[in-house]
Amino acid sequence: MKKWQVLSLVGLNTVILLAAYQLKVLGKANSQILVEIQAQQTMVARVTMMQKFRESLEQDIANASVTDAAMKSLLVRHVYNSSAASAAGITPPATNLAPTPSTK
Repeated sequence: MKKWQVLSLVGLNTVILLAAYQLKVLGKANSQILVEIQAQQTMVARVTMMQKFRESLEQDIANASVTDAAMKSLLVRHVYNSSAASAAGITPPATNLAPTPSTK
């Protein structure tokens, strides 16, 4: 082989090795990003589940407050006022509960 052929092969091998190293580095960074994304998705799923539970609990408490004075006073103490919905003749679901300032 001539000297220029050897130098060309060494140069090409160097370029290939650098490209392989860069792919390895990018792959590692990509896997770290995927781990972070999965952690965020897990957190979003937990928050969504807790929000659905909270809405269901508020719905049950609001429905119970229509007939139970103690439950209604509990809601009033904790800033919810179901009287607006009751005055309108609506069974107050959680979405109809209007936050009002506390009167303590």
